Formats: sequence, C-alpha cells, structure tokens
Amino acid sequence: MTATWAAAERAPLVRLERLLSNRGVGSRSECAALVKAGRVRVGGKVVKAPSARVPATDAAVMLRGSPVPEVPLLMAYHKPIGVLSTVGDPSGRPSLKEAVPTAWGLMGLHPVGRLDADTSGLLLFSSHGHLTERLLRPATGVERECVATRGGSQY
Repeated sequence: MTATWAAAERAPLVRLERLLSNRGVGSRSECAALVKAGRVRVGGKVVKAPSARVPATDAAVMLRGSPVPEVPLLMAYHKPIGVLSTVGDPSGRPSLKEAVPTAWGLMGLHPVGRLDADTSGLLLFSSHGHLTERLLRPATGVERECVATRGGSQY
C-alpha cells in the first residue's frame, strides 16, 4: 500500500553536491570536485556547477555512467487516536496529511501499513516502494505485532 501526497506539492530543490553527498557518494567537497570535473549527469545532461539546484527526490543522477540511487528514508510516527491512516480524506476527517510535517510528503514519504482511526500506535513512513512492499507482503515473513489495550489493561 502506498499513498501519494497532493500533486501540487513538489520536491524541494537542493544543491547537486549535497544531493550526491546525501546519496552516499562522498563528502560534499568530494562531490563538488566530481561535478566540476564533468563526471555527473542529471536528466541526461552533464552538470559542472556543484551549486546547481536539482529535485531532492526523483532526480535521475548518473555518476561516471552509473545511476546514483536514492537512499531510502524511514521515519517513525506515533499516530494518535482519531487520525485516519491515509494522506487525505474526501470527507474532511483528520488524516495523516494534516498530522505529519508537510516536508515528509515533499521527501516522498508514504505510510507503511495502517492503523484503525480509533487506535494509536507506531506507524512507519518510507520513501522506498520496494521496502514498503517487503514490509507489507505476507509472503516475505516480516512479523508485525499489535497489542490492544483498554483502560490500561491488555485484552
């Protein structure tokens, strides 16, 4: 299950050397040197300015002819009672879109799984679709545990 944020929201722009560093290529100064040397392509074009601004997510970046994959983000959120486990509700009920920081949507994070509206608990957010699928598919054998309590005692 993956959900998307409003289409009007766009990923923020970041400096190319910072994007490369965040993706594990090297330090920012090492990444700046690679860019200046013309070894980095963004969207098929060579970019030689380390300060060039590119989308923080979904940027097609190549280094020496090989793609530079995004590092998956994983965030934990304690969902309160009364919030729906969706990123928007046409009926106007409180949802994750209003509950979590807007930046999470801009970073490409989506909820992993769901909790009923009348429960609270840990909900994961991921920026990586394959990771989300691996966590949710029963065939992968990833265990999930849920403990329900009422008035402080388990039932």
